[in-house]
Amino acid sequence: MSHTSERITGKGLVGTKLVTKSKTELEQVQLYVLHNDDEVEPYVKKHKDVLNTLNPNRSENWIARDHNQIFVTWFKNHIYLKLSKDPVSISEH
Repeated sequence: MSHTSERITGKGLVGTKLVTKSKTELEQVQLYVLHNDDEVEPYVKKHKDVLNTLNPNRSENWIARDHNQIFVTWFKNHIYLKLSKDPVSISEH
């Protein structure tokens, strides 16, 4: 059996390594995943539009930073609200 095959089947591993991530790191991963999903793109645009409307004097850098900090929570709340009002309007994906 090749060395690569052993890694795929799990042989040769010694012990288990537990990796703990901070809340900030978890949110960064969630943001990355969401930003790389075509179905989420309209929500990204909508959220940035809302931020621009609420903060017309802020720079694009400020909008981008604020978006990155709160989009995951905003998106979750937005989807839950839409699901409660019109479940068929949200895809299962």
